[in-house]
Amino acid sequence: MRPSVVWRPLTLVLLLAAFGFSKIEAATNGPLVWAGGLAGEWNTTASNWFTSPFDSTRTTFTSGDAVWASYGSVFIGSNGVPMPVLPASASFSGQTLVHGGDITGPAKVIIVDEESDVIFSNYTSLSFSGGALLTDEGTLIVDVPAMPDATAFWFGTGPIVMDEGAIKIRSASPTRAVVLGNELDIVDGSGLDFSACTGPGGVAGLVKLSTTLFVTTANDPGPPVIFSGAMQIGEPGGYAPALWRGNQSARDVVIQGTMSTTAEAGPGELLPFELVNDGKGSLRFTGSNTFNQGCVIGSSYFASINSINPTSADYSIEVAPNSSLGTGDIQVQTNALLRLLGPGTIHPAARLAVDGIVYLPATVTVTCRQLTLGGQAHASGVFTAANGNGHIAGAGSIRVICGPGLPAVRPTLSLQYDNGSGVPMITISFTAAACQGYQIESTESLLAPEWRVLTTIGAEANERPVSFTTGLGPFGGNRFFRAISPSIR
Repeated sequence: MRPSVVWRPLTLVLLLAAFGFSKIEAATNGPLVWAGGLAGEWNTTASNWFTSPFDSTRTTFTSGDAVWASYGSVFIGSNGVPMPVLPASASFSGQTLVHGGDITGPAKVIIVDEESDVIFSNYTSLSFSGGALLTDEGTLIVDVPAMPDATAFWFGTGPIVMDEGAIKIRSASPTRAVVLGNELDIVDGSGLDFSACTGPGGVAGLVKLSTTLFVTTANDPGPPVIFSGAMQIGEPGGYAPALWRGNQSARDVVIQGTMSTTAEAGPGELLPFELVNDGKGSLRFTGSNTFNQGCVIGSSYFASINSINPTSADYSIEVAPNSSLGTGDIQVQTNALLRLLGPGTIHPAARLAVDGIVYLPATVTVTCRQLTLGGQAHASGVFTAANGNGHIAGAGSIRVICGPGLPAVRPTLSLQYDNGSGVPMITISFTAAACQGYQIESTESLLAPEWRVLTTIGAEANERPVSFTTGLGPFGGNRFFRAISPSIR
């Protein structure tokens, strides 16, 4: 005797919302509803489906049907033999186990409901191409005991949209690298949980991070969780993108892929990227990063500035020698630790504000254009642990060379005339001061000058030689040139 389906009012309401039903509509065109209980099979012959959530009439599944299953065990196949199915869409909620054959075709898989722990067990991958939606705190649990070592797991071939959803990967093998291959679109606060992954874990697909992603690792020492794919950050006018490493996480989280500002257009500004590490071990960046909206190193809720050991990676945001935190300004909040392990880890044109701690090892000097330590702004100078007021640790240093308010440096111009090609040309050369931009202008008279802009030279962090060549054209009088600095970065 098969167990009956357990109906819950909340589940029914969420089903109606998910498929656009009103409370008074007949659901004749709606999804088939699972009636197979805890031991049913999903195939084209077993009558393990209700025709609607309003009707207990049983029916069989036909390829192209939309289906919804909740609180049961769904074996995809026939007589214990895995076989593929081809639905229009497949939705799951509640405590549901899915195993057996593949879900194929252009189907979309939806996991919904805050009470949902939907387990896909013993799959190497699934091939449906319509993407997946994890929403309303629905959780996808992936059990991967059958996967070969060092391979990617694909939950379908399309992107996984996470709208207040979660993915938990479970693997008991200490050698199996469980790497999720799908693109992940984080559109509302969501989570990735590798705490039950004994071996290495990671994400290989593109991550579009528009809001907060919580990453949890195992609470014992072991291999890190690695994001090897690219990451696009932010949404114009949207929430602040954020990456949190969860409490009780002992294994490092490593971001290897290139991190860039989103290419999506829209009204409103991009908010700074927030990074928080609430566990022992590090949230580490090793890739080439170009995002430009700035970065906030958020306070840890489980460590204080007095308990943090800057020489340890615990609770830290760590930037490898050949990596960086993009090109924007950086703020380090109280009870936060930022470890900069190379000279290029922050952009020299960025402003750095520190209320927590910045650690720099020996021989490492980073450059910025303004440094604020505990609320005190500095426009120039070199700062170390000795004069960093408790906000700088290690044997390295921070050099400030581009502070606001620096006096403009008037350049000395060198002019070289060339008529070798038959066209009069003149080359203007000078040394551009650090952090100073220029306009090169010309006029034919100094009595009543009408200065015309010839070109603009952008500001850069370091002093450098610049030159500009322009044609003189036919003229009968004098030509005067100047380089002015309209602003200092």
